[in-house]
Amino acid sequence: MAITAAEEVLIAGGVLNLAYGVLLGYPITVIRAKGAPATPKYVLAAHVGTLLHAAILLGLVWAARLSTLGPGWQDVAAWLVVVSSALIAAKDTLNWLTGVQDEFSEKAKTVPLAALAALGEPIGIGIFVVGVLKAL
Repeated sequence: MAITAAEEVLIAGGVLNLAYGVLLGYPITVIRAKGAPATPKYVLAAHVGTLLHAAILLGLVWAARLSTLGPGWQDVAAWLVVVSSALIAAKDTLNWLTGVQDEFSEKAKTVPLAALAALGEPIGIGIFVVGVLKAL
């Protein structure tokens, strides 16, 4: 079976999330090695979030294979989920780099990134859910 465009997008997004998550482990180590009592909230969120998204995106390759929806729907779903994961990683990284302690109480400038991700990710996942349920 050939790899579809949606599967390629999900695999590339998953591997890039995995790589970025691993790279974020280095500043965490440096921060803690310098004696910080705790890891800053948003670098930890970016680190864990990208690793979780890596697993989700790579797992969605199976959903794309099972789905009976047309390739157009699957491509849209894959791009929505991958772009949303990138937006979340960017939001958390920017929050960390700018010293945000609580993005909600401080009304961080990264709110638009979070809003776009909060819109795109459930739509993309929803498309995969429909496609997989139709196949079962």
